[in-house]
Amino acid sequence: MRSLVILSADTSTEPGRLAVIATRAEILHLLAPLNTGPEAVGGTILYGPGITIEMPEGDEPVTQMLLSIVDEEISWGRNGVLNRIARRTGWRLQDPMSGRDMPVA
Repeated sequence: MRSLVILSADTSTEPGRLAVIATRAEILHLLAPLNTGPEAVGGTILYGPGITIEMPEGDEPVTQMLLSIVDEEISWGRNGVLNRIARRTGWRLQDPMSGRDMPVA
C-alpha cells in the first residue's frame, strides 16, 4: 500500500514548523462531498473511494495527515479522488520517501 503525506499549501512557515491544514471540523466538511469521512463520530481514520486518511489523534488544528492508497485505479484516475481532493482543498500531497510533492491534475 502506497502512502502520501497531506500538507498545507502554505509553505511560508518557519523552518521546522508545519503550516495548519485546517481544523478537524473543516477537514470533515471539505471531504464529505467527496464521499470521504470517518466510520463513527470522532473517528480519526477517514475512508474514501480507494483511500484512507489518518488524522493525528488530539492535534487541533491539524498540520499533517497520512493518506494511504487502497485502490490505485479509483484513487489516481483523472477524476480520481486524489485529484478531486487536491482541487477542492489546495492541499499538497507529498511522497514521504522522496519529499517531493505529487503532481495532480
